[in-house]
Order: sequence, then C-alpha cells, then structure tokens
Amino acid sequence: MKILYLPHEIYNREFTSLLNLSKRLYKKSDYDYIILGSSFILFLLSKFNLVVPGIWHLKSAQSFLKDTLAKLHRRGFLFTLHNSESLCTFDSAARYDPFVNPSICCKFIHAIITSNDKENNFVSDFINKNCLKTNVVKLGNLRTANLKTLINNGYFDFYTHNIEKITNGKKYILYNSSAGLKYHYYNNYDKQKAKSHLTGLGILEDHVSDLLAWSDHQQLSFFCFLEFMRLFNNSNLSNEYIVVFRTHPSEDKSLFERVLSDYENLIINDSFSVIPWILNAKIIIGSTSTTLIESAYLRKPTISLLPEYDNKIYKLLLENDANNVSETAKSPTELFSLVQELSNESIISDTHYKRACFLVGDNDLVLNSFVKFYSNLAHETVVNNNLFNSFRMKSFIFIVSITEVLLKILCMLNYNPIKYVFKKAKYINRSDVSDSFIKNDVKFSLFNSLLLIKCK
Repeated sequence: MKILYLPHEIYNREFTSLLNLSKRLYKKSDYDYIILGSSFILFLLSKFNLVVPGIWHLKSAQSFLKDTLAKLHRRGFLFTLHNSESLCTFDSAARYDPFVNPSICCKFIHAIITSNDKENNFVSDFINKNCLKTNVVKLGNLRTANLKTLINNGYFDFYTHNIEKITNGKKYILYNSSAGLKYHYYNNYDKQKAKSHLTGLGILEDHVSDLLAWSDHQQLSFFCFLEFMRLFNNSNLSNEYIVVFRTHPSEDKSLFERVLSDYENLIINDSFSVIPWILNAKIIIGSTSTTLIESAYLRKPTISLLPEYDNKIYKLLLENDANNVSETAKSPTELFSLVQELSNESIISDTHYKRACFLVGDNDLVLNSFVKFYSNLAHETVVNNNLFNSFRMKSFIFIVSITEVLLKILCMLNYNPIKYVFKKAKYINRSDVSDSFIKNDVKFSLFNSLLLIKCK
C-alpha cells in the first residue's frame, strides 16, 4: 500500500500545481492512493492515528511541528519538503529560512526540494554544517510550474470577468499585503504576550525574535502604504486608477476593512487566486513576496516596498529574491514616484523578467522533474504489512465518511469548536478537479477538505 499525501496550506496558491502533479502520477506510478487536501485537516487526523503511513509532501516544517513530525516519522511516514513559498529566503548567519525550516525539523525530512542553484547550494551547505542526513534535490518551483499553461488554456478568464465587476471596470494598482502584520493587529498587540504565545506553540526563541522583528518591519511598510494612499488620492493618478488591497490568506480581511474604511479609491478584496489579479493589474506592489516573482515572470511592473529599518531582520529582507525582480521603494514618496513612472510603462525590463524566469524555471521541465522524483520515490519505498495497511486505508475512508456525518450534525447544532475547525480548513473547489480523473476513482471527503484519488 503506497500513498502520496499532497497537503496545501494556501489553497489558491498551491492546489492547481498539486492537482497537476496528481494527474501526471495517476495510473502511471506505483501509488495506490494520492490524497490532496487541507494541511490543517490532515495533521488533525494524524493526531488520532487515522492516516495510513505514506510519503508526505510538506510545504513547511516550522519548529512547532517537531513533535508531530517526530511521531509520524516513527510511524513510518517519509517526508519531503518543498518551500517554494520563500524562494532563497535565508540570511548570512547561515540559517536557512528561519521562519520555516529549522534544523530541529530537518532531521525528520527525507529530502528537501530546492528551486534553483542558489538555493540548492545554500541548503546543501546548511545540511552539511548541521550534520544532517537529509537529501537535497533541485527540481524547480512546483507552485509556478503550470502557470503559463493555465493562462494559455484560459483557466483564469472567468475570474477576469469577476474582477471587472468588482472594480467596476476601472484600471487598478494591486497592493499585496504580508502575513507579518497579524502579529501587530491581532488581540491588542503586546510584544511580550506575542512572544509567550509563539513560544507556547513550540517555536524556538531565536525564531520568535525573527518573526516579531519581521512584524515590526511589516507594520512600518503598512504605514508607508497609508501615506502613499494620501499622496495617491491627492494626485491625478486617482482619476485614472484605483488601488486594490489584497490581504494575505492568513490575515483577517474584516480587520483591514475597519482600518482602511475612510480611504477613497481603495478596494479590499481576497477573492480567488492572486494570478488573475496580477494579470489584470497595471502595477503590483508587495514586500518580499513570492507574488512579486510571479508578477515579474508575467512581465508586469513590480515594486518592492522595503522601508529602511534598524533591526536584525532588515538585512534578511534585502537578500530576498523578490527584490531582484522589482523596483525598490524605501519610503512613501519613492513608492509614489515609482508608481507615477511605471504607470506609463507596459511591461517590465528584460533584466527583471530574465531573473524571474531563472527563479521560476522551465514549466514542463519542472513538472516532469517532480513527476519523475515522486514516481521513483514510490518505486524505491519499501512498505511493510501491505495487507494490514490496505485494511487501514479502507477503514480510513469509512471512518472519514462517518465522521463527516457526525460533524454535519454538530454543525447543525451550532457546536462552535467544530465550526472553528472547518473555518480553518481549506475547501477544494470541485470545478477545479472537473474531469481530471475517472469518476469512480475520486472521492471528496470532510466537506470537500480532502480529495482521495484511487490510482489502482
């Protein structure tokens, strides 16, 4: 019994690439099942020993997951890690992406999948310095592997029509918010309380300091944006454009609706994938965001808002590859000037575009590399107790079905803890799956938070 788990943390950013990988592996590999779904739900099920051991594709391995990963590792799970969310995010102190991949979790990882030579060399050095046995494999960036194919096939055309309705047909500038703000604006921010909360989750103290330093900088970036809006609304640009403020998937949109309610020519929206918003925007503004790399790859003018700030995280932010494909603004006035300048441009410079192509990689080559890697992994992996695991898999499907009925009853009874769980879960849009597989081989479970694909 060989199972591949492909969990997504942020549905709009990750699901289509994971689905495309599944379609390539379906009926053409040694897997018995491929399971796509909410990372939150799969980890929750694993706590009750309901998931059958298999190969688990991780997007991140934060230090607070160390106990869960250790337990699943002991049970026979094999983990791969592909952090395409933070391309080459590391600092000169030799900590590979301190927000995501500490060495405390890497010892449970079979292989780290890197996106390009720069990242591959650094991660290899990091693994050697920490005397870890983790394999390092350069395959490219899965998240963007089918981006241009989807665009060419008209996948985002439907969303373009919706965007025209939301913006009333007006041209717009897209501002992409960053997750760091939530540490300042949630629960009446208090730094000591925030430290205690993050430490309580199991995040290492050094990483907590990094997160809060990053949050301090993101707060400064947000205030720069507010001043930019004042300059924008007092200029002729506001006659031609509006600004769309797109919240990060981990942020509370209603909070920003309250904070930004008095600003004219501003729409707050987090609908569907960011890609159609990029395709239809005149300019994209962000702060060390992978969205800037995607925007440059799609030949859109991009600006990285990176105000100077005297804290230890600023140097790390400067090294982020998103700045190498964008113009950089260090103040609200610089941001406004760049917006004025770029509003007259149709596409970005060749230099930025070529850098973005290097980071994204060749689409077909990347996807084929992932297919080959996971096919070989299935072929090489030895799974014991095949009959027992087959029984467990059938039991898993049965238990999940019964659980779904019980949860529906509890939801009808207005049971708040269950409502919280499924508010956190990321649901699969059935139309995204469409005719990708033989109908009888596919089963949606737990309110569409899981997709079970039978391969044999």
